[in-house]
Amino acid sequence: MRAPNASGNVQNLTLPGFEDLERSVQEDVQLVKDSPLVRKELADRTWGFVYDLKTGVVKPVPEASS
Repeated sequence: MRAPNASGNVQNLTLPGFEDLERSVQEDVQLVKDSPLVRKELADRTWGFVYDLKTGVVKPVPEASS
């Protein structure tokens, strides 16, 4: 174990959730599309999806309206 004294910290760790999962995906996709590091032809073909862990269904997320 790399940090033997850290297990208590990890067990008490609270990670933030999503208020609106689709909106979060839309924001992430927009971030990629707006990045100067991503070529335009790739940005234009960038999509977001939500994977439901319980059902195994993958659902495309529509683009955010302006």
